Amino acid sequence: MPTILYESWILQVVDLNKKLTSCSLKATINQCKHFLLRSVTTKGGNNMAKATSYQKDLIESLKDPCEAAAYVNAAIEEGDRAALLLALRNVAEANGGMAAVAEKANLSRESLYRMLSKKGNPEIKSLITLLHTMGLRMSVEAEPHTCTSA
Repeated sequence: MPTILYESWILQVVDLNKKLTSCSLKATINQCKHFLLRSVTTKGGNNMAKATSYQKDLIESLKDPCEAAAYVNAAIEEGDRAALLLALRNVAEANGGMAAVAEKANLSRESLYRMLSKKGNPEIKSLITLLHTMGLRMSVEAEPHTCTSA
């Protein structure tokens, strides 16, 4: 379960030193809201129902490319390859499922499953193609502490 990602979302909301775009701030708040509401409303209830409802809400919210971008960026911030691959699997699910995304990306379904598996190690070219297929793109930013003001 992507609990690690939600800890990251919460840290992003609390950390006032980070510069969040309005898009990622919206996604951060929405993701925290989904997580917190599910935790409260199902407290003491069936954990499977909690996980299923959480997953459905997550996939629904990831249909918005802005939300999906913020979600993947939070996974990248974790610095954990498995968290990133899980985030990409969830975004693929939100974009019609693995078979549909694989077809759009001109990959076999099996290759996409392998690429995004827990032990997956996607090549940069495949990752860029996958992101583009899902309406996302890769970019690089300088660490805030390394930027000098003019």
